[in-house]
Formats: sequence, structure tokens, C-alpha cells
Amino acid sequence: MRRRFGKILMMGVLALLGLPALSAATDPATGKRPWRILHVMSYETNFDWSDDQFAGFKLGFGRNLNVEYKLFALDAKRNDSLESVTARAREARQLISDWQPDLLYVSDDAAVEHVLKHYANTALPCVFSGMNRSVAYYGLGAAKNVTGALEQEMFIETIRLLQQIKPGARRIHLISDRASYWTESIERIEKLAKTAGGMMLVGVDRLERYEDFQRTVLGNPHEADAYLLLGVFNYKDAQGHDVPFKALQQWVAENSRIPDVSFWADRIKHGTLAGVAVSSLDQGRKAGLAARQILIEGRSPASIPVEVTRKGIASVSIARARSLGITPRASVLLTSQVSPEYAWATQ
Repeated sequence: MRRRFGKILMMGVLALLGLPALSAATDPATGKRPWRILHVMSYETNFDWSDDQFAGFKLGFGRNLNVEYKLFALDAKRNDSLESVTARAREARQLISDWQPDLLYVSDDAAVEHVLKHYANTALPCVFSGMNRSVAYYGLGAAKNVTGALEQEMFIETIRLLQQIKPGARRIHLISDRASYWTESIERIEKLAKTAGGMMLVGVDRLERYEDFQRTVLGNPHEADAYLLLGVFNYKDAQGHDVPFKALQQWVAENSRIPDVSFWADRIKHGTLAGVAVSSLDQGRKAGLAARQILIEGRSPASIPVEVTRKGIASVSIARARSLGITPRASVLLTSQVSPEYAWATQ
């Protein structure tokens, strides 16, 4: 009762002095409101890659700080039409106008392209993670208020892992949907494949229709030893709708006899044989550390270098290996994240 009376008395004194009353969320030690951080993710919640980046951001920014987060999902993976993404991006920008965050954190390319770049060289500090394309591509090279973490696929590491599981696998066929953000990824992979040794890229197919994807996977037109499945979210069915990636992954696992690799742990959980994934947690952590330097330490975003994070996580699907008649060595399994069953088979 005494504490409640004291609080009421303090509010009355503040009112008499013409000072604003402290809100419940105000830090009593400083009298300041919480830091406001808006996270705009390109995809949806309950998607490991996105959720882990946000978790990593919070770790990097720090615990026990007076901070309020808001989350906005563009949902650009499930609803990838320009009209849909543009409409959601307008809502995100309206939220920024209304809520006035102290920092904008975005993950993956759609949020960079449709939200973050609108605030280049403004007073709003911006941090990104999971961006595949270059800073220059989005016109952010000279932006004084932007920094973050670039995501670059671990191609050589992934093929070396494949070769430990399937010795002699050298001929790699890259198959991807036509989402624009894969362009620079493919260019990097093509350059690496020419110089790496012990591997060759025998074909690159960027397809739009799901039936063309299925025909290519079944036909193995380049006589590949393995497929590198890059973009899998934007293949169109007969009605022009995106085929859910989990359904696509299940179809590949049940119908293809060619080993396949990719760069994301959730792909391996849903049936891709193996891959070395960029750590989404580390991507987010780097962005969170940058945000901490900006808000807590008072550094300029321009003084914090944009970095490519190189922490990789090897992943192997035992279920897929079993279906292909492959038995990975114990040394491989002991140093990898292992998926004993297909995620879609246990849901």
C-alpha cells in the first residue's frame, strides 16, 4: 500500500511541476523510455531461418536492456507477387512512421529492397542480416545510416561435405527458381566452381514452372552426380500459384535418385541430403552487435563494416541417405547436425 501511495504521490508531484509521468515501461534508473526496435522480416514467423536470425539479433544486442521490439513479416516467400510484397511493405513503412522506432532491423533481401532502402541516408539507423545481393545492388554503398551482415552461400564447403558422403560426386547441376535475389549467388557459385578443383558445374537451370522443375529432376539432362537446389519457393503450379516448398521437398525425396544439396538447415530437415548452412543465429547476432554499437555505444552505422559471416553448420539427412542407399561415415555424422526422419513425415 505504501509503495502504491508513493507512486501516486510522485505522479501528482510530476503533474504539478508540468513534467510527463513515467510510463510503466520507463527505466526508473534513467527516466528514459525503452529503445524501440522494429524488425521487418522478409518471410513469415515460425520459419526457422527467420526466427533464428531474430533470436540471434536479441543475443547480440544484449539481455536485460530496456528495449521494446515490434515484429512485422512481409511474408514474401508464401506471397511473392510484386503487388503483395509492395502492399505489405507500405504497411511496414506506415508502422515506422507511426511508431517511430529508434532502429530498423530487417532480415533477407525482400525487406531490404522494399523497406530498408527507403530510409537510406535518413536519421533512422538501419541494420540488416541475411542479405544475398550486394550493398551496391540496392544503392546502399554510400548510405551513412546502414550496416549489417551479408549472407554468402557455403558452396565449396557443401560440395566437400557431399564428397565425404558420396565419394566421387563431382558433376554438379544447379537448379533454381527465378527469384531475382539468386542472381548474385549463382554468379559467385559459377566463379568458385571454376577454381575449386575436384568439382564442376555441369549445368545451371533457372525455371519458373513446377512441371519443368520435376521434368528436369527426373531427367538429369546433364548427367549430374548431384543436384544443387538453390531457390525452391517460387515454382508455379498449373494455376500460377507457388508450390509450397515442403511439398516440393517431399516430392524430390520420394521421386529423385540423385543426391541433392543446399545451404539451409531447414532444407535438410525436409529431405535434402546434405549441406553446410550459414548460421542464421550468427547472422542475426552480427546485426544485433551492430545495433548495440549504434544505440548503446553511440557509434555511427557507417563506422561499422558490413561483414560476410562465415560460421557454417554441416547438416545431413539420415532419412534421405537411407532412401538413396548411402551410409554416411560416423566421422561425418559426429560433426554434423543430423535429421533422422523427414520433418514432413513426423508432422
